[in-house]
Amino acid sequence: MMMDSAERDERVMGLVAETLQRPLRDRDSFLQSRCHSDPDLYREVSEIVSWEERMGDFLRRPLIEFIDLEALEQIFEPGQVVAGRFEILRRVGDGGMGVVYEAYDNKRKQRIAIKCAKPGFDRLLSPELERAREVRHQNICLVNEIHTTNTELGELDFLTMEFLDGETLAHRLESGKFEEADALSVARQLCSGVAEAHRSQVMHRDLKPGNIILCRKKDGSTRAVITDFGLATQAGTADELEGGTPNYMAPELWRGGKASQASDIFSLGVILYEMVTGCKPFPALTKDNVAFPQPVAPSKLIRNLPRRWDAAILPCLKEKPDQRDTAESVLAALERKSLYRRPVALAVLAACLALIAVATSVIINLHLFTPAPYSLVILPPEASGDLAQQSQSILAETARRIRQIQPGRATVSVIPPEKASARGVATPEQAAKTFGATYALQVKLQPDADGVSVEGAIIDLHNMAHLPHGDYSGHFAANDLPDLSTGLTGTAAWGLDIPRTTEPETVNSAATPAYKRGREFLEREPHDYASSIPAFQEAARLDPHSPLPLAGLAEAHVREFQTTGNQNALEEALAWLAKAEALNADATRVRLTSGLMHQIQGNYGKAVADYQRAESTSPRNVDAWLGLGFALESQGMLNEAIADYKRGIDAEPANYKPYEYLGGLYYYHGRYSEAEGPFLKDITLAPDRIDAYGSLGAVYTAEFKYADAEKIYRDALQRSESAMALNNLGAMLAFQGQDYQAIGYYRRAVTLASDRYLYWQNLGDSQRRTHDLAGARNSYQRGLAQAMSHVVNNTASASARSFVAYFQARLGSKDQARQQIAAALNSPARDDQVVVCAVETYEALGDRKNALAAAKMATSQTLNQISHRPDLVDLSRDPEFAQILLQKRAQ
Repeated sequence: MMMDSAERDERVMGLVAETLQRPLRDRDSFLQSRCHSDPDLYREVSEIVSWEERMGDFLRRPLIEFIDLEALEQIFEPGQVVAGRFEILRRVGDGGMGVVYEAYDNKRKQRIAIKCAKPGFDRLLSPELERAREVRHQNICLVNEIHTTNTELGELDFLTMEFLDGETLAHRLESGKFEEADALSVARQLCSGVAEAHRSQVMHRDLKPGNIILCRKKDGSTRAVITDFGLATQAGTADELEGGTPNYMAPELWRGGKASQASDIFSLGVILYEMVTGCKPFPALTKDNVAFPQPVAPSKLIRNLPRRWDAAILPCLKEKPDQRDTAESVLAALERKSLYRRPVALAVLAACLALIAVATSVIINLHLFTPAPYSLVILPPEASGDLAQQSQSILAETARRIRQIQPGRATVSVIPPEKASARGVATPEQAAKTFGATYALQVKLQPDADGVSVEGAIIDLHNMAHLPHGDYSGHFAANDLPDLSTGLTGTAAWGLDIPRTTEPETVNSAATPAYKRGREFLEREPHDYASSIPAFQEAARLDPHSPLPLAGLAEAHVREFQTTGNQNALEEALAWLAKAEALNADATRVRLTSGLMHQIQGNYGKAVADYQRAESTSPRNVDAWLGLGFALESQGMLNEAIADYKRGIDAEPANYKPYEYLGGLYYYHGRYSEAEGPFLKDITLAPDRIDAYGSLGAVYTAEFKYADAEKIYRDALQRSESAMALNNLGAMLAFQGQDYQAIGYYRRAVTLASDRYLYWQNLGDSQRRTHDLAGARNSYQRGLAQAMSHVVNNTASASARSFVAYFQARLGSKDQARQQIAAALNSPARDDQVVVCAVETYEALGDRKNALAAAKMATSQTLNQISHRPDLVDLSRDPEFAQILLQKRAQ
């Protein structure tokens, strides 16, 4: 049967993607094997692959590096208006899969760049692009939107993004190293941009000087802009870089490992090293020489180079990823000054005092002579009329509160608005020049029909960028405007990470009963969000000045979204959280709720920041430790996650939750024997929790203790009908070849929990093995819909993406299945259950080679489980699988 145009484009796109993932030397033979019956298809794909090899992936190249080659095809013409909005000015360049244009946005009245993929190739955009679009930072090239328009070539997707004028850092480095002051300015900006992207759970994967543009601002200073965050594809391996010397690649990538935030940090370290020394730290890297000795400290190569460069750069270049610093830590090291320089007279006086102290054994508190390391100028408010005087008082109170919350020696000294006014300081630039301050708080108040709208921001005076957690937005009734000082104080504490005295967060006595009821409803299993909402609404009415009821409403709607997938619930949650943050963003419960919100959306970097702040303000809060552990686990940082779960156990030894989280980590990462103990403790502490029995039974099944597993499942079902226990009992029977009996339990499980795609997979598999193909197809379709819904809501979910791939493979969408499973395996959230799903997906596709490659990623305990899975019996008999199993057992 002939393929239509769309199917042909899909086929071509899939083959190009598969081919480009292979080493250069294997590409042609692979392509011939896949296209042996279709010479025209081979020629079409081969031509595109050839262009990509000659020009590189157009999405991974910064705009400035495109050169004006002879057009392969003109998608747009100069003067053409695209999508009724974008006027094409000129074609900047093109590649095998896409074209770049300079355009004018008639709506926003600004010059932009357009990157568009040729028809059929838009699906090659990275899954991280959606998250990258949410990153707003002056040192990251702004990707505005993804648009779709109709052209003569068919429907076409394109990106609109910031147009950058300048030179690449690579071009600048051809002239040699930077002066130290210039290097410091650019380095701060690069660290700030990388830190913000990582907080948003976006990796670059190909960070190098060619992807950094140095633009000249109107005041003559340099703006460093990192391009193509979220657009970079999987970093290549050494085998794919024929003859190349990719000096910015982390050791784990040379060895075939996964890209991660740590690999971005390694690349950042190489760039900074080259900027200050003029040479690369590992200049001799080749495919045959992949050695990463500790490089010479930059201060030993460049005379008088401050030691802070050593402290900032060398930890980035550690061979092991888990030993490297974060971008925030690198920035902090660069900000650190070796010594605080005082005028000579004061230095002499200090020396005399020190001598007196030695002679008389009197201890002098040297902190008296050392200022706080950071300073914050609270700028006069932008307001008019009577509001100006009132807001001046509110900001003065804010300054007092920020000083008051800091225990002991202050971390941040505060310059109040009246002092700024007296010195004629009204802007961040003036604050930096007049006071030499590190930060400024800028606030604008605007009256409206319902009260007063407030917008504010904490500005980093080194680069004039907004701090990641320093933006403020709120709306107050006129009578409630005094609450603004508490809100701004919370934003300052959160944004500047100010250590503060721990005070119990409360609601007033009138609201306390309603608030406690709301919390009790939310802490039930399952979460009773419906009952908690009216309770929190009543508490908010009785205490409109506390952020706690508002945070409770936000959490309740998050739980509703988790249960129902209702997008309106998520919007409600975001709105209530914004109101809570306006009252006090630094309240522990507010940060916990924000962490939960970011967690379910897959923004694990932001969730980590939320939970870390909650833990610092409430060190014994078990929810903070568990949230932090889960966010780290989702990024593949297992040792750190285990440590946090154990801290949760230490904080509340009688709480079952830390044991549940710890057991879950062990189970999902193939460490079944280690999972058994925490799950047993879970049941001991909470014997009425039915799901705890299901978890322990799953461990017994994975260890082939079928009698123990069946006993615990049936015990659980006698207590209550549990979807987990029903599914797991069915899986245990299916493992033993009893698919007909398993189907009955699976049907009961999906009736109770129709949103669980795993249950639909299990039901479909047993139906297929019992030759109920129509039933199996229906189950796979139902499972695919649920898994796709989870991916849409959380693009970082490796689990949901792996199940999407499996269902697509079973339903015949093979190319899409390959792309989805590759993305899942490349995710930092990959665990052993994702690996198992990948093995099953590749077996369903008839791809034994990749099934075996995926199996190598599993633990030996999981490989044992794979060998007993009904659909993987043939794989387990493969001699190569047996060899993999032996190697794993020997490790």
